[in-house]
Amino acid sequence: MAPEKSQAELLEERRAQALAKEESERLQLIRERDEMLLRTFSRVEDMDRVINDRITVLDSIIRITEFKLEKLRTQLKSSKEKRLWHISKGQNVPRQLDANIKEYEVQINNNVSLIKRNERRKELIGQKFESDRKRFVQLLELRRSGSSNN
Repeated sequence: MAPEKSQAELLEERRAQALAKEESERLQLIRERDEMLLRTFSRVEDMDRVINDRITVLDSIIRITEFKLEKLRTQLKSSKEKRLWHISKGQNVPRQLDANIKEYEVQINNNVSLIKRNERRKELIGQKFESDRKRFVQLLELRRSGSSNN
């Protein structure tokens, strides 16, 4: 009969099992990701086209947002000039004019944030794409070398 394991030995055994399970799950995720890449793309050029399309869409969104931003800044400037005109004439500034100025400022800030967010998304897509592309090339090379051995 085997001697009973000490508390430390049991703890170490559980830790080793947990690490083995974690590693197994990590490898399974890698296999699933590899399979997805191979199912989705047949050539590196396909991947390049997809990333270029995604970047093009984000660039378009950024350009449209920049156009809106320019228009909002013009409207804000005009409204501030009207506000100053009312003040210089000793008139009360219409509430709607003040409300418009505040709204333009909010919209400008939102659009600036949107541009920054989309620029960051472009960066992240590029980074992720680069690692996926490298892995896809490796998988294709493994597939070729495996099929040439048969």
